[in-house]
This record gives sequence, structure tokens and C-alpha cells, in this order.
Amino acid sequence: MPAFLVGYDVQPGRDYAEVVDVLEAVGGVRMLDGLWLWDIPEGADTIRYAMCTLFEPSDAIVVLELAAHPRWATVNVNEAATSWLLAN
Repeated sequence: MPAFLVGYDVQPGRDYAEVVDVLEAVGGVRMLDGLWLWDIPEGADTIRYAMCTLFEPSDAIVVLELAAHPRWATVNVNEAATSWLLAN
């Protein structure tokens, strides 16, 4: 199953509770406030379209498919996200 890095700009004063709930419900792992890891059998364009339904038209969203065995490094990142990266 493809793995994706999904990110969005966190805007001051905006409530992202619904976004967080949806991403957690579909198996997303939060890495940073607006950065998630997600493995799903859909393509990047389908994920982007679905994400757009949760955001304002002016919000920025990025969806990147992760390649097998990429090089990566983190510091002070959520332990669940680091575990997800190690497993995927």
C-alpha cells in the first residue's frame, strides 16, 4: 500500500479538530501540527481532493507519496510518527 506525507498550513485562530478527527479515523499518524503520515490505497490526487473538503479554499495542502526505503531524519517528533516511519 502506498505511503503518503500529507501536510497543511496551520492558520492561527482556526479550529482543526475536525481535520484531526478525520485523519486519525482513517489511520493517519500525526507527525507535527499540520503534518501527517498516512498509508492508503488511493493516489495523491484523490487524497488532495478529499483533504480539500476539510479546509477553506485559501488553505495550502501538500500530498507526497513516499518511496520505498527513503532516507529520513527527525528531531523532537511524535514517537508514534517515528515508529510509523520505521515500520513503513
